[in-house]
Amino acid sequence: MGAEAQPLITVSTAVEKPGETVKLSLILGSRGTELRTLKVVLTFPGGLEYVKASLGINAEIASVIMKTTGRNPSPEFELTARDGVLPEGLLVSLDVEITKEAKVGDTLKVAAVATGTVPTGETIEVEREGGEVFVVEEVPVIACFFYMH
Repeated sequence: MGAEAQPLITVSTAVEKPGETVKLSLILGSRGTELRTLKVVLTFPGGLEYVKASLGINAEIASVIMKTTGRNPSPEFELTARDGVLPEGLLVSLDVEITKEAKVGDTLKVAAVATGTVPTGETIEVEREGGEVFVVEEVPVIACFFYMH
């Protein structure tokens, strides 16, 4: 792989109340290393429940094939480029429920493990940044100061 950095898969962050569903994203940064396939295993802690996954806009445009296996708390997602390589950006959109067991003030961390294959067929580790869901009593409303003028 030379001097190129490992690709990075990031799980986004969300803020919501117990009993609500949040959207989390799986976002790929290639960092100069192209991938033909990507396998991601997520682990959701108590207080979060995986509901469903759908292809993100970048994956839809590139006609990526997604295979989902596993259930709570560790669903697996295998993404394959139909032609060429996986696109950078939003690959998967996840619906995740914050269960009633979650307590206000909890920070629920989503862990990720990921591997990928490069165009030559070699399997490589993919760096990952797990996401967090912050459980709040009320979702803060933020207004843009410049927009309000």
